[in-house]
Amino acid sequence: MELYPVLHHRVACLGPVPPELVKFINELAPRSQAVLNLTLQLSNLILRLSLTQGRQPPLVACALLIVSLSGEAGKPVPKPAVLLSALSERFGGTRRGILDRVREIERVIEDWKQELPWTGSNVPLNQRKRTTMVSQYIKDVVHFKDDLWAKQIEAVDHARYSPSVDATSDDELDDSASCTESSAGSKRSDANASSTGSSKRRRLDSGYYDSGRPRAYVVEPLKQGATERIKTLALSLSQGDRLHASRHIRDEDLFGEGELEGLMRTPPEVEALRSRWEEEKRFEGVPEWTEDSEEALLSMYTFLENSTPPPDCGQEEVIGQWRDASPSGFGDDSYFDEGLD
Repeated sequence: MELYPVLHHRVACLGPVPPELVKFINELAPRSQAVLNLTLQLSNLILRLSLTQGRQPPLVACALLIVSLSGEAGKPVPKPAVLLSALSERFGGTRRGILDRVREIERVIEDWKQELPWTGSNVPLNQRKRTTMVSQYIKDVVHFKDDLWAKQIEAVDHARYSPSVDATSDDELDDSASCTESSAGSKRSDANASSTGSSKRRRLDSGYYDSGRPRAYVVEPLKQGATERIKTLALSLSQGDRLHASRHIRDEDLFGEGELEGLMRTPPEVEALRSRWEEEKRFEGVPEWTEDSEEALLSMYTFLENSTPPPDCGQEEVIGQWRDASPSGFGDDSYFDEGLD
């Protein structure tokens, strides 16, 4: 593949090209095959991490090319805005989209760099210095991870043909060994790089990387979905039940014993309050060892007998003393007529 003539042509179509970028591309022209091999290795590594999931393939391919150029040169691409513009115009998308993919790949390489024993753990805060540092370790990181992957493939092949392997695991070995056709190395990536799917790669990749996935840059779907019982219970709840369940949660379900109290009071305050309550006998209730339960209960009759009556209690009111009944009965309105005169 004539990579650099095409790249020169696309960059030249944008107008004046910065001399730094022209010099950078000319220096890498004799090593074009090495750049392509590095791109292929890096693409297989991030494919096993599902870094390309949900992203536009042309933008990821452009980002891989830029990172590989930096890795082969050992320094960042000068004037990257011009190269981003040329690639975005040729393959679609925006410069920002390609740049975001470049940042994701660089962060993955930062995570992988921690596994190299000869590299330091200090990461510069300045973005330019960080990009320079990452570009110096791209080749080492990619080759290191690719060698680890090759050793795992060899271990799977050895387990496949070993007589000590149980016959019940033949199916699993078949699925795992089929990943050898898509191993991420330039040594055997020419013939069978795209023969198996990403699901089998994920199966072999379990336990391959300590942290599982790079920090927060990859979205990996759950390998085991919810059970039918959980789905049935979730669908059977009405909207009111869901709101009630989310709002009416007891403190006992959220906090352990003494945890909520520890958030509001310090331990000395808790002990002081507990001792005070013990003195006031607030923790004491009806003793379980009481033989006569009636002694522990309050009798309503005893309460009424011992209570002091009010001062006017015992004087019966006579309603008839208020006003004599009208001789004409309840239909007499003279009382109201007198008030109107």
